[in-house]
Amino acid sequence: MQAARPAYHHGDLRRTLVREGLRLVERHGIGKLTLASLASHCGVSTPALYHHFRDKDALMTELGLAALARFEAAIAGALGSEGTGIDLDAFARAYVTFAMAHPELYDLTFGRATWQRPTRGPLHTRAKGSFKAFVARLRSEQEHGRLAPGEDPLRLAQVAWATLHGLARMHGDGLAFSRRAVLDIAAHASRLLSRALRGGPEPTRSEPTRSDPPRAEDSAEPGAPPRRAPRRTARPPRGTEPLPHETPRAKTARARATPPKTPAPPARRR
Repeated sequence: MQAARPAYHHGDLRRTLVREGLRLVERHGIGKLTLASLASHCGVSTPALYHHFRDKDALMTELGLAALARFEAAIAGALGSEGTGIDLDAFARAYVTFAMAHPELYDLTFGRATWQRPTRGPLHTRAKGSFKAFVARLRSEQEHGRLAPGEDPLRLAQVAWATLHGLARMHGDGLAFSRRAVLDIAAHASRLLSRALRGGPEPTRSEPTRSDPPRAEDSAEPGAPPRRAPRRTARPPRGTEPLPHETPRAKTARARATPPKTPAPPARRR
């Protein structure tokens, strides 16, 4: 039984092509979509598509812009406003949730086929603008005192994006991590970022420097009682240190042959 073709009104074909194109991409993958298959799915002739898209690259750019708009809508709530601030945990969860739920749309927006094109187009400009907006939100957090003043908002945005994008790609490529593990790792990463960026409590003791010996309690396991540092033993008198490959008997004989040092006589008073 043939599937029902999507209905559209005259003059609204472009919107229908984009909507149905995204459905076909999610169902069959990016590589399977062609102008002919999309035209057949929508019940129109292939030449009719060329009135709206000059070639497949133009169609894929339009689909990528629509996919990016969905992604931005998914993370918009977590970014908040200048009054509420960014919820990094919600942002990380929304990011990886969208990437796992819509892997083909995520790949259409941030995948190799899009970013390795020889020419840059509207999708690249829009995606870079979205990233710059994220950097601007972090800079606003810093200006409102919700971000450590010494942090670089650009570097923070790059670290957050690299972490979440790496998780999404590893899951999408089947390399590692289950869906639940991805969410747990994203939450853990957001907590680490929040702790570093918003600043934790000052340490109650100074950190050991190179000139200070490490303390035993610094190396104890969490929750274990502090261990006592080993006592320092007195250094043996000079001349009695064991020589390399020296037997105990030879060591004793050498110690007896070494004359003891006699104290110098007191100086005479004139």
